[in-house]
This record gives sequence, C-alpha cells and structure tokens, in this order.
Amino acid sequence: DVLLQLASKAGQLAVQPAAAAAAADDQADESANAASLMQEAQQLAAAYGADTWQLVLWFVHSVIVYADDINERETQVLIQQYVPLLLERPAAAAAHLYSSTYPLLPAAAANHIAYVLGLIQACLQRCVDQAATTAAAAAAAAATTTAVDDQTAAAAA
Repeated sequence: DVLLQLASKAGQLAVQPAAAAAAADDQADESANAASLMQEAQQLAAAYGADTWQLVLWFVHSVIVYADDINERETQVLIQQYVPLLLERPAAAAAHLYSSTYPLLPAAAANHIAYVLGLIQACLQRCVDQAATTAAAAAAAAATTTAVDDQTAAAAA
C-alpha cells in the first residue's frame, strides 16, 4: 500500500499546478521529483517483489485525477509513456479506470471524462484482440490435435 501511495503521489506531483509565482525552474524540479518518486517506488517494488504494474496504474490514475488540463502536451506525453504497460493487463486496467478513476472526475471535467473513456475503450479493444488471438490459437491447437489423432489411428491400423 505504501508503494502504491508513493506512485500515486508521484503522479499527483507530475501534474500539480505550480503557484502563480513559481518559476519554470520550480516546475522542472516538481517533474524531476515526480520522476524520482516513481523510480524509487519501482525500485522498492522490485526489491520486495511487489507488483510494479500496480504502480503504473496508480500513477496514471493520479495524473488523470489531478491534471488541470488533460489535453496539455506534457500531460499527454506523461500518460502515453505508461499506456503500453497498462495494456499488458487490459481487463484490470479497464476495471480500475472505470470503478476508481472515472467516479472521481467531476461532471464538468468533460475532457478528463472523454480521456478516461478513451483509455477504457483501448483496454477493452485489447481484451477483444487477445480473446480473438486466444480463440485462433485454440482452433489451431484443435486442428493439430485432430491431425495427430488421425495419424496415430492410421499408424495403429
């Protein structure tokens, strides 16, 4: 839980709005701090055998929830670097985004809602693709089994 909180905090820091008086250097420091926290969380997870995929999920969750402008280029780049990792477990990612991230977004945050729904759609599409691949592999295995059975029967005759 501590590692997930660390990853979540890293996501929050990555998009936390800088105070009006903050200089660009302060924003760079915040981004570096967020990257450092995420790296530390990943190292700790690896050292203790924790699930690093969960860290990515909670990081993305926090970026989406705390970003002022989800369409800002830096925010998009930040999230997109983790999407391939989320798609390694598309059903779990879709479930989390739908049940934990989506409900936290205010109704007025149309861009955030559209973005989360787009991520959920990408996850569900990956599930469909994986199911089709699995079905094709099962059909190929069944055909091979039938061929082997036929050859075995012919050899025994």
